[in-house]
Amino acid sequence: MRVCLINPSDPVVEDACWDEPLGLLYLGAVLEENGVETEVVDLNFHDDFKVLEDSDADFYGLYCSSPL
Repeated sequence: MRVCLINPSDPVVEDACWDEPLGLLYLGAVLEENGVETEVVDLNFHDDFKVLEDSDADFYGLYCSSPL
């Protein structure tokens, strides 16, 4: 089984590329420890969705948050 965890780009935060998606990275580490092939995609470092088109994951997880 393959899982792709996605951190969408954040147009509000200017330096979003400096914030690691720690929640997704922790989740990915737990999945890999349990034998799941995991890919974490941070869209703050990609200009298009080509990286997602090339992914052949069985499941996709999308990180979302809201400012409080």
